[in-house]
Amino acid sequence: MGGQWADVDFGRGNIRLRMTENGEGRTVPMFPEMRELLARMKQARGDVAPDDTVLLVREAQGFINSACKRLGIPRFTHRVLRAMFGTTCLEAGIDVRTVAEWMGHKDHGSLLLKTCSHIRADHESEMVDSES
Repeated sequence: MGGQWADVDFGRGNIRLRMTENGEGRTVPMFPEMRELLARMKQARGDVAPDDTVLLVREAQGFINSACKRLGIPRFTHRVLRAMFGTTCLEAGIDVRTVAEWMGHKDHGSLLLKTCSHIRADHESEMVDSES
């Protein structure tokens, strides 16, 4: 099951996640690209009710599969995107505690550092070059 349109708050710029892996809800910020995507989706669907589902997980995986096929890259899952999000945030300099909160980790970043702190080779090279 996916979230409902009532969970998308364009005014405050956040999304309420009702059911997460740890069984608790939380609110996460809506990045500009996500705001734009959700606005386009809502407009394309016309008159949506607050309790209408935004997107089912299996629909999202279908979109990922189609994109991978078009790009000629191996298939991956939303879990990989989640890890990539964490890694990208860390590489962008967002502090560990903030990223951990966004991802719903209650350990203040320990799990995040274990799972998402591997640095891509290109980022490592950029960091070395910027220090020179």
